[in-house]
Amino acid sequence: MTTFTRRADAPVDDILTAVEGAAKAKFRKATVTRSGSTVTVETKVLWQTQTTTFTVKGTVLEAMGNNAEADGRAVKIINEIDHLLDDQGWSAAIEKLNTTSVKNRSIRDQVLTVLHADERVVAATQGLELKKTCIVVATQKRIMLLEKGTFGFSSGSRTIALDKISSITASKGMVFGAIEITTSNEEIKVEKVVGDEVDAFVSAVRHALDNPTAEAAPAADTEPSGLDQLAKLAELHAAGVLTDDEFTAAKAKALGL
Repeated sequence: MTTFTRRADAPVDDILTAVEGAAKAKFRKATVTRSGSTVTVETKVLWQTQTTTFTVKGTVLEAMGNNAEADGRAVKIINEIDHLLDDQGWSAAIEKLNTTSVKNRSIRDQVLTVLHADERVVAATQGLELKKTCIVVATQKRIMLLEKGTFGFSSGSRTIALDKISSITASKGMVFGAIEITTSNEEIKVEKVVGDEVDAFVSAVRHALDNPTAEAAPAADTEPSGLDQLAKLAELHAAGVLTDDEFTAAKAKALGL
């Protein structure tokens, strides 16, 4: 049983309505109920009831299942309503650092399911740690080495708190480089990192270490301009996330019509 958290980037009622609609559309045999700030999705498989609960607390959406199948359902529904949720700095970090190795949407979705609601991504890349492929993600609080498994991240994934890091350095070869992280009791080396991404990742982490609160303020608290909203809506419409009718309605709302 896992609790997944994402910061809401829309009114509570819009989030809950979207969760309810996505659950009914994707899981037609499920019983979907809404009470207050909670939506519950239940299905019965033989003698077992699989329950997934979605609750909005303040600006945070929490989703939790009572078993692995219910957890998987939580992730699928969260992905369906992604356009209403804050990506916790992921897109901004990827664009700012020009990171190409982890631009895959599925990687982003998996990373967001393991972030805490108050975390912001400052850098991300991919490499080999102990000869195993891993996604390396830095937030304003920690570095995560997320080992890729058959389905999502494996149990071999681990976390290093930023305040435990004594140094982080980069080394580069002709094509690939390495990131070396030193703590008081271990040295961690991530190899086969795309050359240009090595320096960018290390620089971003050093900035977070030197400015512990610089990345802490959530981007969602900044009111986007009308043009920014329209650009985002256009991207969602082009990607097929929004239908023609939804795009027209959202565009009118952004323009105050």
